[in-house]
Amino acid sequence: AMDGEHATPAQTLMAQVMLEPDVQIAFNKKKGSIPARLDVPADSFDVCAQTAIKTLQDKKTHLVSTGLFGVPSAVSGAIDDTISNFWNSADMSPEEGQAQFQQAISYAK
Repeated sequence: AMDGEHATPAQTLMAQVMLEPDVQIAFNKKKGSIPARLDVPADSFDVCAQTAIKTLQDKKTHLVSTGLFGVPSAVSGAIDDTISNFWNSADMSPEEGQAQFQQAISYAK
């Protein structure tokens, strides 16, 4: 760990470098993930990553990540369980899944 007078400038520089669009593209292609930034061009990624990027960029289809900071672990767990139950259930309707999801997130209020 770095501390002292040089820590903040070094940490800021690292964050700036890591969030550069070209670095985000190269890093996430190696990692098999998508960029943390929504303004990074999707055209050089594979079709799955392009779909994920476009979904996150579109406010109508943007999905909430269950890895949210500040969300109590019980709520995050309830959300994870709800999503898992929906995806793994052959007979749960989207409406039933939505109702269960709404109930899970209501615990956060």
